[in-house]
Amino acid sequence: RAYLYDDQEAVKAKKLWQVKNGEVSLEEFMEQLSLDEKIQILGGQPNTGVANTEGFGNLPKYGVPNIMTVDGPAGVRINRECGVFTTAFPCATALACSWNLAMMEEIGQTGAKEALENNLGIWLTPAMNIHRSPLCGRNFEYFSEDPFVAGKMAGAKVRGIQSVGVAGTLKHF
Repeated sequence: RAYLYDDQEAVKAKKLWQVKNGEVSLEEFMEQLSLDEKIQILGGQPNTGVANTEGFGNLPKYGVPNIMTVDGPAGVRINRECGVFTTAFPCATALACSWNLAMMEEIGQTGAKEALENNLGIWLTPAMNIHRSPLCGRNFEYFSEDPFVAGKMAGAKVRGIQSVGVAGTLKHF
């Protein structure tokens, strides 16, 4: 493995990939991090790509990558100035009316592939709040007023997203 640092402290640091490989325990890995470094793992990192959201991680000394997020319950939302175009899927309410879980899983998979193509690791979807009031300005992002339908559709979308190695993020409970 190549390291970006010349200092001995960085070379000796336990790396996240060592935890994955079982060479170092998660507890050992976390013990070496300062409080500020632990906070940095979870805190917002500046956007380094095409998305309009931020990321987290970004501790190269420890082998923790900068993982970028991307918004867009109706599709992967890229900054316009980047000149990258992605699929705009129908709104979640219309999709939920289909009761088609296989289609919803395929939509999740398709959007996640677009996220991967743009070096984005977490798609901030599905939005699965239930419709509580017709005055909610974001109802179009939500599947239904019925929690069963919303849960089934969200589950299918997340299965599709995860099937290609991207993370989905349930939001707006």
